[in-house]
Amino acid sequence: MGAAPTFATAPHEWECDFVTSDHAIQCCARLTPENRQRELRGLLQAAKLPGSSKKGGRELCVITLDQEDALTEEGHDVHVIPAWKWLD
Repeated sequence: MGAAPTFATAPHEWECDFVTSDHAIQCCARLTPENRQRELRGLLQAAKLPGSSKKGGRELCVITLDQEDALTEEGHDVHVIPAWKWLD
């Protein structure tokens, strides 16, 4: 098993729900134009944290209720995946 996930934040700037040496994960019901910047900002900041065990850095993921997409933000691949599929 991997390391236990932690919550990462810079108060009033960004937050990322779960960070491990392999992954940075945000969770939201839906990724919308209203929350997209906030959710992705947290992932991108978590990607910069030290301690990644992967050569290319942490895998960035947004877990939603039912959305699936592949995004590229600031040169990083971001996977948007429904919770049921992520848990499968």
